[in-house]
Amino acid sequence: MMQLIMLSLLILCAFSATAHSCPTSYSHYIKNLNTYLQDDITGLDNITKEFNTCYLLREALDDGTLLHLEYLRNVAYMTGEHSVIADAKHIFLTLSASEGSQEKYKKLLDIALLYRDFDFARAIKDKYTTDREIPPNLTYLHPRNLLVNTDNGWQWIGFTFPEGGHIVVVGNEFCAFSHAFHQFLQTAENTNPLLAKKVTWISPIDLEFETGTLINDIYRTAEWPEIDVWETPSIYFYYNGKLVSKMLGWPNTGKRDEFLAHLSEIGLTMLPEQ
Repeated sequence: MMQLIMLSLLILCAFSATAHSCPTSYSHYIKNLNTYLQDDITGLDNITKEFNTCYLLREALDDGTLLHLEYLRNVAYMTGEHSVIADAKHIFLTLSASEGSQEKYKKLLDIALLYRDFDFARAIKDKYTTDREIPPNLTYLHPRNLLVNTDNGWQWIGFTFPEGGHIVVVGNEFCAFSHAFHQFLQTAENTNPLLAKKVTWISPIDLEFETGTLINDIYRTAEWPEIDVWETPSIYFYYNGKLVSKMLGWPNTGKRDEFLAHLSEIGLTMLPEQ
């Protein structure tokens, strides 16, 4: 009997501690979020946990404010929690034209694009003064989908690994280290033009879409389950579509010897073919 009472007290204490630790305002949520991000190991897990245990069960907070939408956008960007898009759509339907509403529409548009909900994005754009382009809807879902820039604008295509060795680079046009690795590859292309055809550049899901033709936006991270690091640049080496190894980062001094070793593992070389 005493053990049962003690167990009940422990559960009650744990529940109370969780309840009292939940933020009481959206500025508090954002402050916690910034604190969690300082921990590279458990930070994202803590954000997700607080979102599920506190935000989804919140009471009497001032929903629909700019800070609320700022928090939702940050959670969407960092975790991809599916409940965010439902809340964003509800806020959109209840949002009235008022001072500051354009800023709210901007954050809602960010959320819609992060979740690749382009119909929702277009509905927001009808209410919001912006020149941001909305990609086309994905009409056919391939196992892996890439958004490519063509002469006729954006187009979704399916990606399939070719036979043999292939490299996937997670990069970003705003990343100086991605540019440094690309410059290195351009040198490699001068010695082995075929190497350029063995490299596919993809961008992590971000608040902006790629504007050039080198790096392609993805549709969902779930389509790339073997990619566990989306920091730029991250270099993944495949053989017959199977991940063999990876490299993280590319300093200005480069990692040429390490890169060549990874190339060798998948049957590729920087040297011209004889």
